[in-house]
Amino acid sequence: MRYKEDHKEQIRQKILDSAGARLRSNGIAASGVVGLMADVGLTQGGFYSHFKSKDALVRESLEAGMQRLLRSVEKIMDSSSDRPLQAFVEQYLSPAHRDKPGTGCVASALSGEIKQSSEEIRDMFTQQLHEMADLIASALPEEWEADKRRELAETIYAMLVGTMSLARAVNDKAMSERLLVNAQAQILKMVKDSAE
Repeated sequence: MRYKEDHKEQIRQKILDSAGARLRSNGIAASGVVGLMADVGLTQGGFYSHFKSKDALVRESLEAGMQRLLRSVEKIMDSSSDRPLQAFVEQYLSPAHRDKPGTGCVASALSGEIKQSSEEIRDMFTQQLHEMADLIASALPEEWEADKRRELAETIYAMLVGTMSLARAVNDKAMSERLLVNAQAQILKMVKDSAE
């Protein structure tokens, strides 16, 4: 059977998308190549015609997921020009994000495992965090010094990731909700206090 010219690239993209969701939902260690390929209706043997290793797939799929998050954050901030940071914080610390890790932030789903990954994956992850900090910093007052905006942006993202990780980990729904709501309030208060 003859395939269209872009067939291989379409399959590769399908694998990346499926792998990204599985990795964020189940974790890196719990996501084997056999299961990843079965998700897209392919066998393990076909994997190596698309990726040289599981590590290469993990790096590419996580990078793609982080880039999607960055574009999503940009859209949220652009559509909320009067309060871009607040709009992002509220969306990030929402029950919808908490309940769907497979489509959410890579950092809150996998940072614990990424620390044990290859240097290539950790380098990519670090670069993506720099980009997220830059984006958050762009939503802070322009009159602040760049170093102050950067430090606060990194702190905000760390609080978002940590809060979401805890909100997903606890088995007490009320506590999970409180973590999300309280962190939202504290982040916005921290920004307001920094402006005074």
